[in-house]
Amino acid sequence: MAEQLNVRIPKSTENQLDELREWTGMTQTQLVIQAIDRLYQELTKEKAALEYESILSNLRQHYADLENRAREGSKEQHTYRQILSFMDQGSNASAPKQRAFETQISLMSLAQVLDPPEMRLVVREAVDALTRQADLPKMSY
Repeated sequence: MAEQLNVRIPKSTENQLDELREWTGMTQTQLVIQAIDRLYQELTKEKAALEYESILSNLRQHYADLENRAREGSKEQHTYRQILSFMDQGSNASAPKQRAFETQISLMSLAQVLDPPEMRLVVREAVDALTRQADLPKMSY
């Protein structure tokens, strides 16, 4: 134990603690530890969601920049547009991790059917970048 806490709590919180002790049979210390643990878990999920949002946004921006720099009408520009289009298809999912996973699957599909075939490697690189950055399970093509 690192530190002992001696804290005054509002009367309403004290009443809530009394009810929770009665309902759960847990001690005040156990309830406080559980409350802190749950709060930490919720905040960790929120932080992870923000990280997935950032990963998806940065990856999308990277391919948008590549599309803008590619020669007009080139197969590279077409490939980058396809990547962006398939990335945007996953934007309907509400949870960022789910959206990252759906984007991964969508891009994997594109990597298998993209014409011209020599540009499929570019799409696979996008899949690999997303898989690595978002720490998604690696899937085979």
